[in-house]
Amino acid sequence: MPANIRRSNTSNTQFLNWGNPDPSAGAAGSKTNPLQFSPITTVGQQGASMNPYLLGVGAVGGLMNYFNQPQSVSFGGSMQNFQRSDYQPSPDLLRSIRGIGNRARTLSGYGDEFMDQYRSMLDPQSAYQQQLQGQLREQVGDATAQTVGNQNAMLAQRGIGGGGMSSLLSAAAGNRANEQIRQGALGIQQQSLAGAGQFGGMATSAGSAAGDLAARAAGLRGDIDSRILQNTQFNTQGQNQYQQYLDMARYNAQVQNQNVNQAWMNNNLNFLGGLAGLLV
Repeated sequence: MPANIRRSNTSNTQFLNWGNPDPSAGAAGSKTNPLQFSPITTVGQQGASMNPYLLGVGAVGGLMNYFNQPQSVSFGGSMQNFQRSDYQPSPDLLRSIRGIGNRARTLSGYGDEFMDQYRSMLDPQSAYQQQLQGQLREQVGDATAQTVGNQNAMLAQRGIGGGGMSSLLSAAAGNRANEQIRQGALGIQQQSLAGAGQFGGMATSAGSAAGDLAARAAGLRGDIDSRILQNTQFNTQGQNQYQQYLDMARYNAQVQNQNVNQAWMNNNLNFLGGLAGLLV
């Protein structure tokens, strides 16, 4: 039994050198562990063991991600793809409009002619009036001359010379002729007024009908112009909407390309960061 351990009668072991490594110290010393152990040397971590297969797999994955750069999305839409609405009036409708216009011009011409005739009948100095007056004087003159001739022949048969009786009869025939001319002129005026009224009415009717046809043709052409305007506005609105669609599509493609490329760069940076952490 060592000298520094003493057995007592109570069979308890008493450490005499408690707290002091010197065996001759006896029971003196502090309450420390009296057992002496071999010195323990602590060695820090010199490095971590790494699985080379895992490192290789990670490197291959990183290279695949690097060379697998996403392709940019390209949007190929353009205004050349925009389909315009083309409005063409019906050929039958255009022919009808031209026909209506031709009839309107014809009636308008008739109305002008009727109005000219109306003015001629009312104007005493017109060619129409002068012709009627000339015919009247010619007819009355011929009748008067024949009457005077017949009277002179009758006087001659009765043995009456041409003297005063003949002159009186001639004067009377002249007076009757003048009266006939006056009456004839009055009749011409009345006839002219009646004819002028008829021609004036026809001129008014022709002008009114021509105006109605012209208004109808103008209305049809106005409908065509309205449809052309509506079609133009429709094309303009559609063109603006299509341009907005193209601008938005290009913007969305740019945003998508930026997001995809950013994600690809983040993956590359994460791979490099993880690889650096393994090598530290």
